[in-house]
Amino acid sequence: MARSNGFEKYRSVTLRVSSPVMDVARDAASEEGISLNSLANRQLRQYAEWDRLKHKLGYVTVRDRVFQHILEKLPEDEIVELGRQLGEVEAREYVMLNWRIMSPDHFIRFVDNYARYSGQFHVEHHDEAQHTLVLFHNLGSKWSLYLEAFMASALEASLGVTAKTQRTDQSVALTFSMVVTGERLPNGLARNGKKNSNKRTSEGSKRINGKMVAP
Repeated sequence: MARSNGFEKYRSVTLRVSSPVMDVARDAASEEGISLNSLANRQLRQYAEWDRLKHKLGYVTVRDRVFQHILEKLPEDEIVELGRQLGEVEAREYVMLNWRIMSPDHFIRFVDNYARYSGQFHVEHHDEAQHTLVLFHNLGSKWSLYLEAFMASALEASLGVTAKTQRTDQSVALTFSMVVTGERLPNGLARNGKKNSNKRTSEGSKRINGKMVAP
């Protein structure tokens, strides 16, 4: 039976799961204070929106400290150029694999999913007179350089949009104009940037040379 929460339709299914896996899942749900159903939905969503695509997109994993050490060895101009090159292709590749059509809504969902599942940054989206994406991280100034170049290049290549950017050692803000028709981001951020009660953040993986790397 399909049900709806006002934004998505849900369908009831019956699954056979091995006992050891079920024991781990029940314990994990209990530790997080959520239902087993919520845990299953979250993990299946992650598979649908990210895990099934990551190998096609060329991701690998590595410890957080290793990633930061590699970043520090790269000169700044190389990091900026790398961000520009990858930004030109990665947003389009992800959107085409997932939805087949590039649109402003799909671009915003790409950024949201990228943040949530790769763990490279957290994102807030504010939609007022213009759109502002604010990316927060704790990987230092060189990662800010990369994110600024990557996102600005992705917007330009995917939608022909030029963003104004601001950068600190731990954040990047991009401000731009475009029409986004969706009502709500899937990470629980309303279009005005206010967080809903089901806010989720992303921690874990990083990316180097087009590869995803996780601590």
